[in-house]
Amino acid sequence: MIKKILTKACIYFSVICGAYAFAMLAFHGASGGLGALRVLLFLPFCLAFGAASVQLTDAQYDKAYRRLLHALLTVGGAILFLLLPAGLKGSQNLTGSVLILVGYIIVVAVSSLFKKRVSKALEEDKKYRK
Repeated sequence: MIKKILTKACIYFSVICGAYAFAMLAFHGASGGLGALRVLLFLPFCLAFGAASVQLTDAQYDKAYRRLLHALLTVGGAILFLLLPAGLKGSQNLTGSVLILVGYIIVVAVSSLFKKRVSKALEEDKKYRK
């Protein structure tokens, strides 16, 4: 299980660092460097997100419990490792937390709809092939 978590964390870390580097280059040009501390804080977030992803597929627990734990680990990790170290003031932290939660809900909703459509299409394909 630890190997799965670390594998997923490494994949997420690579993707997030690449996207962050691209965004920094696009918005700040060549002079906008990657902050070493910011990049370093991506790693614990990716570990939390990797643990959430591995646990989401663990059939040992009830589906509702897995989804709740996934949400807590993902949103909590984003707030703890990405938002709070940014040094925002009072209401900015609350606004950032709400934005992270809303972003999480949107991503989960879109991915759930996508999975539902794909499984429905595969089911119809099986019926057609029979």
